[in-house]
Amino acid sequence: MPIPDINDLNLGNVFCGAGPEFENSIARSCANAVLVEFTHALSVAILKNKDARQFPDVVTFGYFCRKANIKLVLQAMQNPARRRGWGIVLHVAPSNIPVNFAFSFLMGFLTGNINYVRVPSVDAPQIDIIVTAIDTLLNQPSFASLAKRVKFFRCERDSPALMDLVKICDGLVVWGGDTTVAKFQAQQKKTNVVELYFPDKASSLLIDADALIACDSDALTTLSHDFFNDTFLVDQNACSSPNVVYWLGNQEAIAQAQAKFWSRIDVLLQGKILPQATMAIEKRLDLLRMTQSLERSVMVQKFSQDIWLFEDKELIGERLRFGNFLQIGLQDTSELAQYIRPNEQTLTYFGVPPMQVYETLLAHGCNLDRIVPVGQALAIGMHWDGKNMLNMLSHEIEIA
Repeated sequence: MPIPDINDLNLGNVFCGAGPEFENSIARSCANAVLVEFTHALSVAILKNKDARQFPDVVTFGYFCRKANIKLVLQAMQNPARRRGWGIVLHVAPSNIPVNFAFSFLMGFLTGNINYVRVPSVDAPQIDIIVTAIDTLLNQPSFASLAKRVKFFRCERDSPALMDLVKICDGLVVWGGDTTVAKFQAQQKKTNVVELYFPDKASSLLIDADALIACDSDALTTLSHDFFNDTFLVDQNACSSPNVVYWLGNQEAIAQAQAKFWSRIDVLLQGKILPQATMAIEKRLDLLRMTQSLERSVMVQKFSQDIWLFEDKELIGERLRFGNFLQIGLQDTSELAQYIRPNEQTLTYFGVPPMQVYETLLAHGCNLDRIVPVGQALAIGMHWDGKNMLNMLSHEIEIA
């Protein structure tokens, strides 16, 4: 079933006011058992889909929707039985992460809201797989009561109909760059609208050189696949994908670990289907932007056609993607603090104790949102960018 354009949706009831059926839909508790059964059925449908297995991000979403996990998610909410959805929540998903729209929808869905979800305008098989699975389930009699809870659509970000939805929605969730966020912040909205914005972020990876050197072939294979999923799977366009790699150790160990690591990554990339032509053009354009920004030449080590490495620390604030990585050596974790950026989101790690890293950064006044193992950079959950999504997208009724 094709995803409709926003102008093809029947938005009359939305703009004209809420009828009794609409109110009943909003009033459903976040603890509604039907929601759990639906997400479980969605998980089964996705994980049984042969096409879905080609996409790790779709499989990850399918596993997240398992009944056991959703129950744990809801149990983590504060007083779920006393929470209700705010009403209509509009989700504006980013175009660079195909499955992001599904997690955003799920956040609004589990909190009892009616969700209008703008999916990316770019064609991506992941989007079609998930939307088809959701629509198929909502057409089943057992889930018919949930059908009014979600409308997927496509449109341009400056669509008049989209801006009309912004004016009347009770909640607004916007994923995108700083420019996109600023645009939606400036729009006319209800005075009591709940707004969640996810602007530009930057992320890094911390590797202990000795720990990597000690890896056997199997461990190194696992690490390389995890790193691929964090980075090349989304061309480093995700805010949680690392573009800076910090190496912890002495100079000799770092050099040995780097050679071992990047060689294995390069071998892995040869077996992956990558948009070589697009990457080649964008990598060179990004390099030109760096030289323009710094007003000088930039040294780059072309480890391979897919992996370009930089050691110029002044590039810490530049956008690096499509296999471009800034490398910085550290003798001690305390040195990491000086490089943490104001918009740092995720620090993935390998071979280092995460609590030690956290305590070190805390002692130096650094702020970031996540410290997670390599391979978990894209593992979005209901707590993101330091925000508890389920609590923020639901209204807790106080009873004294």
